[in-house]
Amino acid sequence: MKKKNFSLEVEEIKWTAQYDHIIKWTIIEDDVLQITVYSCKKKRVLYRLFANQKEYITYKFNTQKWSKAMLRNLVTRDWHKISKYKVEPCLEKHTYQRILGNKEDDILKAIYAYQKQLKMNEYHKLRSKIDNMFDQLKPLPDNLNEWVIDKVFKDSNYMIYQKKGSRIFGHCTRCKKDTILKKVKHNKRVICPECQTDVTALSKGLWMRIHDVSDTKYFNVINNTSNGLVIRVFCATKDETYKKQSFKTRETSRFLLRERQLPIGYRKCDKTFRSGYHYWSYGCDWHERKDSVYDESSYLYTDNLDKELNSRYQYCGIKKYAEGVGTIDVMRYLYNYQSKPLLEQLAKGKFFALITDIILYQSYYGLFQSLDMGIDFKASTLQQALGLNKDQVKVIQRANVDINLIKLYKYSISLGQELNANELIYLQEKQGSDYFYSPYYPYEQVEELTQQPDVISNRKHAYVTLKKLIMYKQKQEALGHGRNFYNNYLDYLKECKILQYNLRSKTRLYPKDLLEAHQKTSALISIKKDEKINKKIIQLNNSLAPIYEEEYQGYCFIMPKGIDDFFKESDQLKHCVKNYAERMANETTTIVFMRKKGEENKPLYTIEYKKRRIQQIQGFQHSTPPEGIKKIADVWAKNIEKKLLVT
Repeated sequence: MKKKNFSLEVEEIKWTAQYDHIIKWTIIEDDVLQITVYSCKKKRVLYRLFANQKEYITYKFNTQKWSKAMLRNLVTRDWHKISKYKVEPCLEKHTYQRILGNKEDDILKAIYAYQKQLKMNEYHKLRSKIDNMFDQLKPLPDNLNEWVIDKVFKDSNYMIYQKKGSRIFGHCTRCKKDTILKKVKHNKRVICPECQTDVTALSKGLWMRIHDVSDTKYFNVINNTSNGLVIRVFCATKDETYKKQSFKTRETSRFLLRERQLPIGYRKCDKTFRSGYHYWSYGCDWHERKDSVYDESSYLYTDNLDKELNSRYQYCGIKKYAEGVGTIDVMRYLYNYQSKPLLEQLAKGKFFALITDIILYQSYYGLFQSLDMGIDFKASTLQQALGLNKDQVKVIQRANVDINLIKLYKYSISLGQELNANELIYLQEKQGSDYFYSPYYPYEQVEELTQQPDVISNRKHAYVTLKKLIMYKQKQEALGHGRNFYNNYLDYLKECKILQYNLRSKTRLYPKDLLEAHQKTSALISIKKDEKINKKIIQLNNSLAPIYEEEYQGYCFIMPKGIDDFFKESDQLKHCVKNYAERMANETTTIVFMRKKGEENKPLYTIEYKKRRIQQIQGFQHSTPPEGIKKIADVWAKNIEKKLLVT
């Protein structure tokens, strides 16, 4: 319906307390029924419904927005409570009955029946479209259950063993056969002598205490339809007890992938509509869900891909990627392949870690789209796309590096310190502990490390080279200090610069224990910082004590004589005045101690004086002083203000 043709002008009506609502209806051009709902209690217009025989739309005056919701739900969910309403005009009911397509005498009931029928027609039309699409799905493969057990649950097979004398007896849950083992350790991998399957060894005694081991996995099956590819998501559950096994599979959702469009998700559920206290159900079937975009890694059944993938995805490379990685994000891979056909070459070249990064940081909704991956997805060859020559592509291919290490590898080439495949493999295995939120975090740290002003003056005289950095990282990992290595080392070098250490010394540049050396430099900087603050506070005490220090009604006001006074005050009164030492040294505030006369060394209250007035007074554990103390402090503050005006 064209909204521009509808008038939203509100007529003046006579409000009455006799009715809750007034409903006015009329027929406008193009045989459209206009119904306006007024609230007598609120004395304003609520909604205006425009309806013809095929569709309707409602304008909400309070939000000034259009809605396709049923009028019954908009007015109130307690529809049956609307008993006091007036309909104008009262004649010619057959007119709106003709447009609404029913013979209800009550206009509200007529609108409800009309809108419900349109909703049902709309659903049946959509239901027919979904059924026609899903009727094209082929039956599940005959070997699917066997594939699930072999591939999906390959890490969920066990060897239950028990020692009897010098012999070890085992039972394999994969082949269901008993066997004799030579060597076995609890919770370690072992090869079953009967079926040659790699399984996990579990002690029978522990197994009997557990009683039941359950595991849940997800896998996908792809089917081709005339509407596009349908990715079917299954949940498989495997329950193990000693020499017994149960296996269940259920389909949880389906996704339709079309060309250049976002995926559409479908869930099997009982579709219901509510209107007030009334429900009607469409039955348990496949229904479209806008919030059901699948975004998880799962296994992919690959035996049928040669037949099911249409010409658009025939050479997409997802089969090699799935077989090489195991669990993958099927939807994201196929969706990204539409705009990045380079994924095919990457999959054939077994750049699996790189593919995972590409589809992870290029999501459906453009998340991380601004990240510069350093890859030209429009290039026709891998060398052009990655900006590397043939030999360099082979190096990163052997190392199976991700985006982060490709950028690092290119950086090493630019420095003339090209990393080899073994070094890249080591970094690929160890960099997980250095990741935070950015996919480039370790690379950015390495780049900063090798560009420290007092560490590297230029490329020819570089102190921290990439090769030495990797060797040093390996030594620190041997000591158990590998986690967050780059960040710790970067902080250490910056602290060495502040302390003016000679970084040409190898023992200073590469300390044997980085964590211990970092702690020492941090402590020295803290001491050095405290010394500066202490020196400044002493100077302020000499100049400000004559102004701020006074005695009044048995109390004395004392200036701190050094940084130690702040820590003593904070420790004994259990508050945070120690954090104000630096602020006072920077002359952004003034701290004064209030003590009893004769007990000047015993902390009592702490005062912050700023902008010629008291900002706060705090006692033990941030307690508020009594009114008598506040009055004494106010008199002191007025005296200080007079002194400051004179000075």
